[in-house]
Amino acid sequence: MRYGNLTADTFSPVSISSSLNALSKWNVDDFEEASKFIMLLVKRGSGIAGRFNSQEIANCLNAVSKWNFDQLQGTRGFIIQLWNVDELAGSREFIVRLLKRGNSTINGFSSQEIANSLNALSKWNINEFENSNEFIIRLVNRGVSITGGFNSQEISNSLNALCKWNIDELPGARKCIVHMIKRGDQLVGKFDSQNIANCLNALCKWNINEFEGSKEFIMRLVKRGYSTIGVFSSQGITISLNALSKWDIDELDGAREFTNQLVKRGNSMIGDSLVEEFDTQGIGNALNAMSKWNINELQGARQFIIGIVKCGNLNVEKFTWLNISSCLNALSKWNSDELQGSKEFINRLIKRGNSLIDDFDSQGISNCLNALSKWNIRGLQGAEEFIVALIKSGRSKIGGFNSQGVSNSLNALSKWNLKELEGSEEFIVQLVERGNLVVDKFTSYDISITLNALQKWNINEIKGAEKFIAELLKQKSLISEYLIDEKMVA
Repeated sequence: MRYGNLTADTFSPVSISSSLNALSKWNVDDFEEASKFIMLLVKRGSGIAGRFNSQEIANCLNAVSKWNFDQLQGTRGFIIQLWNVDELAGSREFIVRLLKRGNSTINGFSSQEIANSLNALSKWNINEFENSNEFIIRLVNRGVSITGGFNSQEISNSLNALCKWNIDELPGARKCIVHMIKRGDQLVGKFDSQNIANCLNALCKWNINEFEGSKEFIMRLVKRGYSTIGVFSSQGITISLNALSKWDIDELDGAREFTNQLVKRGNSMIGDSLVEEFDTQGIGNALNAMSKWNINELQGARQFIIGIVKCGNLNVEKFTWLNISSCLNALSKWNSDELQGSKEFINRLIKRGNSLIDDFDSQGISNCLNALSKWNIRGLQGAEEFIVALIKSGRSKIGGFNSQGVSNSLNALSKWNLKELEGSEEFIVQLVERGNLVVDKFTSYDISITLNALQKWNINEIKGAEKFIAELLKQKSLISEYLIDEKMVA
């Protein structure tokens, strides 16, 4: 990338934000020296961050969020300085005095700048950036005061950003969400398919009974989605299905019909040889969603699952550990013999999982073990090798297991001959030890499957097992719920 006799030192805040915004629309790897140019821009931006106004801040954050800033030297420092300009320009409020010769406060942020900033911030671990929480809180509270100016895209982006954080740690966030829902209800006729999908995705992360007007908003979104189904992309389909699977679709007027239409639209896309449209995350979302319903009660569901499995078989080499975990977990809910291509897909997922074993976190490990325990592992290529690798990885990451991870892992291990799985007995001891530390977090279901697993072994040979059982039985609030249907622990 050539830029004549100009140097980055001549760029103003507006030039920097405009350039970064433009570059963010392309694959910078396609342009020689693009990364170098970006680094020069952010270095220049760091030196004059106190002169940036609200629009320039929002544009820069939005642009930089499209890249892996750890690979772009100086970008992290630039982000921090944009958020913490008080230290640079001596401003009286956070993100104030961004212009060198003038003042711009958070009260100058428009609805678009708020939405873009929140959207950008949601893509990073905000705990890595000093004072980022304060900035988000200011954006949220500014959003509350001007909610009436938000359009459908800004509502969608804001809700989708807020669902990535613990809203109880952000004063004003709940109020902002209620305001966004109310505003969204007014504008629902202007929502496009992506806005609908993003809003549903955000709302499914919260308890909708805690937010006034949320159910009504969801039903309006569903009705709007039904009328625009013909323009839903593969991403919109899978995101919407994943969201709807978190609710009882028979309690939301129109939701079952919308679900049927999404499945029909998905089948149409697959039938039109648009298989490549479904990416790895979408494949995982779709299978995970369908596994929550009785597929015999949804029109075209079985055909859709087979189509998604076909997509998975074509894309398995692109799968991450999270995609693998999600897909195996979903597929374990069905009879693979009834779904064309699913056994081949499972074998490929196992092979891919073996190659990525170091990437799995504790939840991914427990989910995979739980899924594999539903099948005859001798009939799956590489399954035993994968289980042993998961066990080994689980032992090194035992501190990350929560109550569900402990219970699911013990339940899975109880289905196999431990003598044939290297490290399994030692892993059980570690899980029991970990269980003792998180015993107060166990649900009635966790307790039941854990006790069911432990009774299959000689607890006298498992260090800490008797203490663990005693502690589980002390969970007074859950004792009355303990006995559950045998099918749940089978």
